[in-house]
Amino acid sequence: MKKLLLIGGGLALVALVTAFCIVPYMSFAKSEKSQWKEPCLKTARNFVLNDFCDFAEDTGLSTTNLSKDSKKLQQFIKDKRAMNAYRCEVVGRKYVLEKAIFEDEKFIDNGDGTYDVTMFVDFYFYDGKEHSSVCNSYKVHLVIEEGVPKVLAAMAGDTGASWLIDGAYGNTTDKMDYSWQLPGKKNKKAAVPYDLEKSKKELKAELEAPPWPGGKEEG
Repeated sequence: MKKLLLIGGGLALVALVTAFCIVPYMSFAKSEKSQWKEPCLKTARNFVLNDFCDFAEDTGLSTTNLSKDSKKLQQFIKDKRAMNAYRCEVVGRKYVLEKAIFEDEKFIDNGDGTYDVTMFVDFYFYDGKEHSSVCNSYKVHLVIEEGVPKVLAAMAGDTGASWLIDGAYGNTTDKMDYSWQLPGKKNKKAAVPYDLEKSKKELKAELEAPPWPGGKEEG
């Protein structure tokens, strides 16, 4: 009987020690994930407002936000800006941002050392002399480089992106696809899903077309 009691006591001691080991580990794992939430949100906001949205000034890229492997994203940003500049040229007026409000922000831990931030941004701006507003969606993919979140890829549902990529506008954030921007051997030759010059021609044709169904009511 004493032997059984000793064995039972030993098992209880092992279980107790195991419990004390598991709880700190779980707490550590949880805190390790959450420690990147605020830094990633801050970087994503800064990137969207200063580099990626339709209102970003065309004065170069804010390289402090971007990953060293974000070559395809950087090209996408340049093409988005070129598309917006061309639209301004065709319509003869420019957007001037008044303020931006970030809403419905979500932080996603992908479990592989990368993170996604999705958000909606309410932009209040002047379109020529007219006061306007629009709500656009964004998805930002981040990696940690030298202890700092950096943007590796991103997708938008704003005007610049939608003129380049069919279906970009109106997409829910979880369906936004930035996979073609990711580096790696398998993705090295991934096709860019747009043609800048073709998109410019389509934009000009649509803006110069007469109002549907011909601009004149039958009566």
